[in-house]
Amino acid sequence: MNSMFLVIVDAHSKWTEIIPLSNATSITTINILSDLFARFGLPEHLVTDNGTQFSSNEFKSFTISNGMKNNVVPHAILQQMVLQKEW
Repeated sequence: MNSMFLVIVDAHSKWTEIIPLSNATSITTINILSDLFARFGLPEHLVTDNGTQFSSNEFKSFTISNGMKNNVVPHAILQQMVLQKEW
C-alpha cells in the first residue's frame, strides 16, 4: 500500500494531480514529472518543499536542463500556501 503521494498543483488553473508513490526518490519524482510535462508542457517555475528528492543533484540537473526555476520552501509553508491558494 502506498503511503506517500506526489501532489502537483498548477498555480494558474489550480488543476491538481495526486500520484501515489512506492518510493520518493529523485529518479521516481523526475520520471513522474517528465510524464506530466509531456502531457501539459514545461512550467517556468516549480515550488517544492525541501525534501531530499527535490534537493538532489539529479533533480537540480533535471530542472536546469529543462529551463525551470525551482523555488524551495519549507514543507509547513508549502502546505499553508496550498490551503490558502497563495501562488
